[in-house]
Amino acid sequence: MIFQSVKIADLVKITVENIKDSLFNEGDVVKVIEINEWDVVVQSLSDENIKTTIHFHEFLEMWRFEE
Repeated sequence: MIFQSVKIADLVKITVENIKDSLFNEGDVVKVIEINEWDVVVQSLSDENIKTTIHFHEFLEMWRFEE
């Protein structure tokens, strides 16, 4: 089993639909700006004022998509 591990400034890809208030869509790439015990706060790459909290099961690290 592979455990998710991220750090501040990592880019991650959203893997679920309907993130809170539809701020992000499935497949969007966002930047991690804060890490909490059960979730992370992410920010839009195009507008740093757009941010939301997502849970660890709602994203995958970008290295999983790189070839």
